[in-house]
Amino acid sequence: MAKGQLPPCDSTQAADILTGLWLGFVNLEIKLGVRPPLTDIEMEERVKQGIENLLKILKT
Repeated sequence: MAKGQLPPCDSTQAADILTGLWLGFVNLEIKLGVRPPLTDIEMEERVKQGIENLLKILKT
């Protein structure tokens, strides 16, 4: 935000949204034991996608 790359926003809310994007429904499936834990590659991809989606949300 200080560099003008992101619009002003509530950082706590943004962190909550990003965490939700990272966890998604897969987190519940893992906790319920209906799917195995994410691999390192799957986790990296979810982080990448979550950040990209958060940036899109903040820019709208």
